[in-house]
Amino acid sequence: MPDDDLFSHEPSRNARNTDPPTSHKAAIPKPYRMTDRARVWATHRDAYPSPLADYQMEAIIGLGPRNGKFRKRRSDLKVEEVLIDSGLKAYCKESDEDQIRWIINPALLIDGKPPWDCPKKPKEPPPRSPSPYDNLDD
Repeated sequence: MPDDDLFSHEPSRNARNTDPPTSHKAAIPKPYRMTDRARVWATHRDAYPSPLADYQMEAIIGLGPRNGKFRKRRSDLKVEEVLIDSGLKAYCKESDEDQIRWIINPALLIDGKPPWDCPKKPKEPPPRSPSPYDNLDD
C-alpha cells in the first residue's frame, strides 16, 4: 500500500491517514448509522422507479428538512454506486435551488426488475453423502 494513499486506512473510511486519531475514532461505523442507512435505502426502494431529491427523501422519512445525517447516508450509498444521479432535478423551496433526484442504480436490476421484486430460486438440497445402508435391498 503506497504511503501517499490518503484514504486507504480502514476501518475509518471517512478519515485520511494524515487525520488525527480522534477523526479516525469518529469515522468508525456506528450501529445507528446502519439503521439510518437502512431507512434511506428503504425510502428509495419503496419509491422506485421514481427518483427522489434529498428533501423528498427527508419528507418521507419524516424528521424534517435539511437533516444532515440522512443526506450523509444517501451520500454513502452514492459513493458505493447503489444510488446514482437520475439526470433529473427537483426544485426545493427551503433552499431555493434545484436538487439532484437520486435513483437506484440500474446495474443492480435483475432482468429489468429490482432484486426485491424477483422471485427467489428455491435452494436445492445439498448432495447427500453415501450411506452404508444404501444398497441393503440388493
